[in-house]
Amino acid sequence: MSKPWLGEIHLVAIYNDALVHAEVQHNCALMPNLANATVTSSADSSVRESNDESNYASSNIMEVRSEHDGRDRRVFLQFDVSAIPAGSTVLNATLRLHRTRGSNATREHEIRQVFDFWLENAITWEDQPRVSSTVTAVTTTGKPDDFKEWNVVNDVQSFVAGTTPH
Repeated sequence: MSKPWLGEIHLVAIYNDALVHAEVQHNCALMPNLANATVTSSADSSVRESNDESNYASSNIMEVRSEHDGRDRRVFLQFDVSAIPAGSTVLNATLRLHRTRGSNATREHEIRQVFDFWLENAITWEDQPRVSSTVTAVTTTGKPDDFKEWNVVNDVQSFVAGTTPH
């Protein structure tokens, strides 16, 4: 279930380094929508440690929590970036999510690549996919009702290059 209000990635797909200036201009004229694109999630779901066999894809709220008390919650997002031509160089990609509620306490939220295939309506805590041990990006939260952003250019570039399948 696509929830465009949930988040977006701003992508800038540029050209192969071997192109001359005239070829770049020609390609940009052919694909103006790829010069600066907004991509909404193609799949999104959350999982809860306390309900390890439940799926929350139909929820309008995606909750994260990391208290290490048996009640952790994680969010999984997928974005279809197949419109970016293979071999493109991505100069900028930002994941932007709106935080609607929570405490005013300062917290850090991490973004990590997902290594395994998962289905929006089937993912649970018990069978959640493996994620990278390397953090892609971190942002600090504070007040609710605010947009938070993470730089995910390296992840998007690896998807476009085909070095990361998910």
